[in-house]
Amino acid sequence: PIFALIPLYSILLYAGEPLASATTLAWADIVAFTVMVWMPFLGWEVGRKLRAPEAEDPYDIYSPALGHAGAVSCVIAAQTISLSVALFLTLKWSLGWVYVSIIAAAFALALTANLRFLIAPSDASANLKPFTEIFAASVLAGQLIGFGKNML
Repeated sequence: PIFALIPLYSILLYAGEPLASATTLAWADIVAFTVMVWMPFLGWEVGRKLRAPEAEDPYDIYSPALGHAGAVSCVIAAQTISLSVALFLTLKWSLGWVYVSIIAAAFALALTANLRFLIAPSDASANLKPFTEIFAASVLAGQLIGFGKNML
């Protein structure tokens, strides 16, 4: 249910005014921002439901359905899309490099964990959830810096 609120959050954040007209909003920017915020949660959803081959169970997990490489690739793709949009918006909106650097650092950490599981799937390397959470938190927390700088 919270995912349905992300576009609303994006519109309200971008509009800057409670009664902004829908015709005056830059919808391409709103869609890009929504994608940037939503993709880490897609990565989190898939990443938290990965299991090593020896630990798979009948619980609803993505490893058997997508294969280990496919599931991890989905997480990597979601995080890469989010980082790419963050870079695009940083340049377009002059958010400052601290904003995108926070997200890039979390991306590097998450990518390391993703590749570790991809190369050597095991119980230890299958726990991608904390890394997907760090990445998602960086996308959200980075906004405080990026948008906060522009509000001063």
